[in-house]
Amino acid sequence: MIIQFAPFMLLAGVIYGAARLLYLHISGKKGMGAGAELLRLCFICYIFALVALVWVPEDFWDLVWSFIESGEMPQTGFRFFSGNYTSRNLILQCLKGDFAGVWREKYPIAANVLMFVPLGFLLPLVFEKVKPLGAVFVCLGATCLIEIVQPVVGRTGDLDDVIANFLGGVLGAVMAAVVSRVLKRRR
Repeated sequence: MIIQFAPFMLLAGVIYGAARLLYLHISGKKGMGAGAELLRLCFICYIFALVALVWVPEDFWDLVWSFIESGEMPQTGFRFFSGNYTSRNLILQCLKGDFAGVWREKYPIAANVLMFVPLGFLLPLVFEKVKPLGAVFVCLGATCLIEIVQPVVGRTGDLDDVIANFLGGVLGAVMAAVVSRVLKRRR
């Protein structure tokens, strides 16, 4: 799935980079430094990838690539408002000590945790006013919003995804706090 929209994510990064350079050139501003600009570029690419992954109908990228290859519009359309909400109760199973179901679902859980690590990590590093704790709350709000909207675009909202995404955001925020502390000591 990621390979399908990666070229579009990179295109978004190139467009942002070009627009940012043009803005800095026209305004005469200096910019934030190469490291900070690179972090901001990574953040833009990540946000585009996240939106493409969670809010675009599941068959969208297949249809886009089909159109690119054939030059013809696909006959199928998107089905909006066809999703639902679910919970596999994997987190509850963990709390009860029953890890068998969780072991079978380890890849989706790991993917959902890893999907939000960059958000928790990049927010405090890209935006100085956002502290790691604030990033955790942004991650919680973002994952709730994502899971509420997913059924609208024909996907499935899942409570376990909210919990896993939140844990990933917490992990990223902790990593950002450590990196910030190390960088402050070096100064």
